[in-house]
Amino acid sequence: MWVEREKKQSKKIEKKNEAQGLEEKARQKWIKAKLFRESLEVDVENLRKQIDSLDTENKEVEDKLRTRETDLYKYRFKIKDLNKSKQVLTHRTYEMRANLEPKD
Repeated sequence: MWVEREKKQSKKIEKKNEAQGLEEKARQKWIKAKLFRESLEVDVENLRKQIDSLDTENKEVEDKLRTRETDLYKYRFKIKDLNKSKQVLTHRTYEMRANLEPKD
């Protein structure tokens, strides 16, 4: 009987040690997973910041492009207006030269 009790106790101790080992492994896995999760959260936060900065940079570039486009349209209008004025002045110059030439 004493031997049987000793065997049972040794089995209980073995099971207890085994359970403690499994518990320790589970705890280590949990710690690793927690650290991995924290590192991923840091990465996500960094990527969000990067996205925000790229968005603001993109908006700034778009604003510059809009400004340049409006300037370009203004300059095109000025060029068109100046060309019309040039045509009118060329025609008037031609008429004035014709008036200045002696008539036969």
